[in-house]
Amino acid sequence: MINHIAFKMAGPYHNEVGIPCQDSFFVFDNKEEEITIAAVADGLGSEKYSDIGSKIASKVAVENCAANYKKGMHFNEAKKIMNNAYVYAYRAILEEADKAGNPDDQYDTTLALAIYDGTHLFYGQSGDSGIIALLSNGHYVRVTRQQRDDEGRVYPLCFGPTYWEFGEVSEDVSSVMLMTDGIWAEIAPPVIDDHEQNVNVNLAMRFMDRDETEDEDVKAVENQAVEFMQSYRKDRIDDDKTIVVLYNTNLHAQRLTDEYYSPLDWESLNKEYYTANADNSDDGDGHGSPEEENDSRLNGDDNSEKHELSDNADVKEANSGSAIVDLEVQVSNSTFSDSTSIGALSHFNLGLRKMFDDIKVRMMRILK
Repeated sequence: MINHIAFKMAGPYHNEVGIPCQDSFFVFDNKEEEITIAAVADGLGSEKYSDIGSKIASKVAVENCAANYKKGMHFNEAKKIMNNAYVYAYRAILEEADKAGNPDDQYDTTLALAIYDGTHLFYGQSGDSGIIALLSNGHYVRVTRQQRDDEGRVYPLCFGPTYWEFGEVSEDVSSVMLMTDGIWAEIAPPVIDDHEQNVNVNLAMRFMDRDETEDEDVKAVENQAVEFMQSYRKDRIDDDKTIVVLYNTNLHAQRLTDEYYSPLDWESLNKEYYTANADNSDDGDGHGSPEEENDSRLNGDDNSEKHELSDNADVKEANSGSAIVDLEVQVSNSTFSDSTSIGALSHFNLGLRKMFDDIKVRMMRILK
């Protein structure tokens, strides 16, 4: 049985200045086939209507996958369906912008997608939201990577298939966590990017190591998660916060050594990271451990019996820029490549806006 917890909340800064939460999520449960499909989307903070864009992207992508994905499909089939879903999601945003008479770049958003059947995980990624998996062997692994340039600027959904990434996790997955970038920065901070344990397990387990089956218990955990994030220090996360966790109540992850779940040595990690990246500015605070910074905790027994470490998962990834023949919509890869390049430049050079719009008109004709 697959259950899920999900919530979103506006960041402290957005609350202070009256900006709506620009994050969105959408979850579809097919209880008969035991498939859950979920997406999170983070509207770009600089764009006026990005809250609408994120809502459209998450809903349309999930509904399109739900209408076409069948349990047991192989990766190539699932990849085409997810690619289609991203195409339809972006097309829906363009149509909404055109209907409202607004510039479409004001709806820019990220999009992270998961198709989970209780053991197997397919995923899609566009932007800097992220996905973490808890494997049945007990390991927490990064499934996605953040898509940003060297200056930290995100590659949103509008950059097209050349930037979209789709993949699968080959080993059995007990739990999946989708999150927007504010949460990702705490779950998978850059100070541990190059370490063997590159997930903040002590924090991730509070959300992902679940076995609640009854609706009231699931709701109670969801409420605890909301309270936990509301109490999180503002200087740690000032951004909007969105989390969706999918978990199989019949596939409990193995317990590993106590050390695996212990707080990391953040002081040493920060020192190592900032020494190696001396050119980067640092506010002096670095990264901290949640148990040092927050009193509230999610339920969980940190002293449970644990087993020895086993091998990490093989995460297979495929960039959608390779030749894709969509199941329902045929899109010229060269057309999307052109629009992607111009889309990226348009964020930095407004003089290319007309050219970008012309490309989008061509794309809309293809999609019709």
